[in-house]
Amino acid sequence: MTTGEQLLHWLGHLRPHTKPDGVRSLHKPLSVIWALGRVAEGERLHSWSRFDVEVGGLLDAFGGDGSRRTPEYPFGRLRGDQWELVGWADAAQPGRGELNRLNPSGGFTEATFAALLDDALRARAIDVVRRAYLSELDQEGVLAAVGLEGWGSASGAPRRTVTRAEVERSRRNAAWVKRHHEDTCQLCGTRLALVGRHYSEAAHIRGLGAPHDGPDVPENMLCLCPNCHKRFDAFALCIDPAGRVLQVSEGSTAVVGALTTRDGHEVDQACVAYHRERCLA
Repeated sequence: MTTGEQLLHWLGHLRPHTKPDGVRSLHKPLSVIWALGRVAEGERLHSWSRFDVEVGGLLDAFGGDGSRRTPEYPFGRLRGDQWELVGWADAAQPGRGELNRLNPSGGFTEATFAALLDDALRARAIDVVRRAYLSELDQEGVLAAVGLEGWGSASGAPRRTVTRAEVERSRRNAAWVKRHHEDTCQLCGTRLALVGRHYSEAAHIRGLGAPHDGPDVPENMLCLCPNCHKRFDAFALCIDPAGRVLQVSEGSTAVVGALTTRDGHEVDQACVAYHRERCLA
């Protein structure tokens, strides 16, 4: 396996501790998602003192009822092919006292960090963690807390303030796409009727907001019904290379339709592939 494949396999098999009541401890997943947020800032190794404060805060906020605030556990237990400790050579798990005294550093190995600098791989890594371990949490809240706001949705983070010209261009492109498809959903064929008119939504395939930074052009838009738009943004629907619409659920996919196209509206296949990779991570 490549370094990236090894990383994704490791992330999907963190083996978090399971409590007697069957609830999984989130210490390792929360630590890893925090470290992924630091990679986005160009940071690899983190002092124990910083890890203690910041990951400890995550455990307080999202660890769940009855979860102990013990960031020292994942700091040492994550050590292996993907995570290293610098300043602690002993093979044994360091205790809190030793960590406070020596203040070693921990984080992704150099090879793993280098691989994660690729935005596409980092996106897949984030998706593996949130889907495997964070399904019961406020995922957007967790991602925002570690500096990864927008990574959990195809639409991205809340958009920045734009000039009037940019706003008008966006509205004009969206209106054109909806009009071109006569308000008919390109994924399911629904044409939602209101009183005296029809309703549809223009969805960006590769979101405009950070971290996706997709182009605001018709080629990066689809005409969708509200239901498909919501599911598309939540990575529950995607389009395969053959133009089939796939429903994504718990790591499995099912064909539920086919993308409807019309002459004059060319869909950017690179944007479609970007969205699909996020869905199938």
